[in-house]
Amino acid sequence: PQAGLVTNQRRRQRLMVWVRREGASQRVMSNEMAVISGLQEAFLEHGVDIEIYSTTPGAAQEALPANTANEALDDMRTFYRKISRASLIVGVHGAGLANMLFAPKRAIVIEIMPIIPDMVNYHYWMLSGLLGLRYRVIPVMVDESIEVGTKEAFEMPIRTLSEFQVDVQETVSVFLDIAMRESNVDT
Repeated sequence: PQAGLVTNQRRRQRLMVWVRREGASQRVMSNEMAVISGLQEAFLEHGVDIEIYSTTPGAAQEALPANTANEALDDMRTFYRKISRASLIVGVHGAGLANMLFAPKRAIVIEIMPIIPDMVNYHYWMLSGLLGLRYRVIPVMVDESIEVGTKEAFEMPIRTLSEFQVDVQETVSVFLDIAMRESNVDT
C-alpha cells in the first residue's frame, strides 16, 4: 500500500460520495464512469468506499405520483445521510456540489472544473471555506477544438460547455495524491 493512506482496519472506514451530473446538458464528463472505476480500484485497499449519486436537473419541478414522491424522499434522506458522514465529496462543477451544505466539518470537497477561457468560478471554493470544509480543485483544460457555446442568462451571455473528457490515469493519480496529503488530518 502507498504510505500515508488509511489502511488500518481499526480506523474509521472513509466514504467518498461522487455526485454525478446524469441527465445534464452541460459540463458532462463523458468518461466519468472510467474515472470512478479507476478510483474504486485504487481506493479499495485503502478503506475508502465510493458511493455514486445522480442529480437530475428539473426533478423538483415535476409533479410525481405519491408513491414515487415517497421513494424520491427516501432517496434524498439516504443521500443526505451519506453526505453527512462523507470524508470526500466529489463532482464536476454543477449544482449537485451544493449538497456540501450537509457535509461534516473538515470533509474534503473535490471539484472537477473544466477550464474555459474567460470563465472564472469560485462558488464552491468560497462555500467550502464558509462551511469549514477543505476544498481542492482538479482543473481540466478543455481542448480548444471543443465548441464552447454561449447562452443568455440574466440578460447577459455566458459561456457553456456540453461535454469534456479527462485523462483517467492522471485524474486517479491526483485523487490519490490528495488522499495521501489529507489522510494525516482526521475527518
